[in-house]
Formats: sequence, C-alpha cells, structure tokens
Amino acid sequence: MLGRLLHPEGGSHRELVLHAHRIAAALGRPTGRVVLSCRHAESYVPGLIGAWIAGATVELLPNVQPGTLDRVDADPDIEHVLHDVVSAQGRSPKAIYVPTLLAGSKDVPPVEPAWPEIAVRMTTSGTTERPRYVAKTMAQLLDELDVLAKAI
Repeated sequence: MLGRLLHPEGGSHRELVLHAHRIAAALGRPTGRVVLSCRHAESYVPGLIGAWIAGATVELLPNVQPGTLDRVDADPDIEHVLHDVVSAQGRSPKAIYVPTLLAGSKDVPPVEPAWPEIAVRMTTSGTTERPRYVAKTMAQLLDELDVLAKAI
C-alpha cells in the first residue's frame, strides 16, 4: 500500500527521485510557501518531495474552487503553485504545471536538499468560518509515517 503511494503507476524509486529533483530545480530556493494542488499521485508525490528538497513549506489546499485559488493568487507569501489541472495551466503567474516538468529531460542534476522546518501547512475550507491553519513539522510527519507503517 505505502509502496504504491510512493511509486504510483509502478514507477521506480529512481524515477521518483529524478522527478522530485526536477521539481526542486524548477522551484529554486523559494522564499515563500509553495502550494500543492495536484489531483493525481504521479504529480502529487514528486511535487511534495521536490518542494521539500527545495526547502519550501508546502501548503495543502482544502479544494481548488475559484475562490480558494483567488486567495492563493492574492497571498504574497505564496511563491509557486504546483498543479496538474490541464484547464488551470494559464490561470496564474505562480502556477507550475507538474506534468510538463516530469516529461522533461532525464538528465537532471541533483539538488542539495534544504529540508524545511515546517513541512506542510494545511487550511480548513473556511465555508463555515474563517479558514484555520494547521502546521506540521517534518519531524511530526515522520513520526506519523512510522505509526502508519506499523499499522499496514
């Protein structure tokens, strides 16, 4: 189960690492947060790991409704939006379409990891009240993965 999540569509560990480094190289060293808005595991997993390698705190959106995306576009602390929605390719100057990056050259120089302290920032949708933010450190996520791995 966990193996399929980390290696969607039967991809190899090497391919996942190459894809993550390709995304990290495209992001550079972001000074703001990176939003991850991918619907498919083959974009989501390398997008998340690539953003972490680049040193970015990743914000996970509660949805991809126009109002949510408008909030992202207006937030000066959000530097990039990684997505895999074909219809949203030209929606924002912050948007990076992940499938195009993954289809690029196989020769990608590795990026020196700059793991962030705050790994993810999740938001509630804000449909019933103001959105609330929940931040998770890398250490918290690794502890949660340990618990999940034991349960599988």
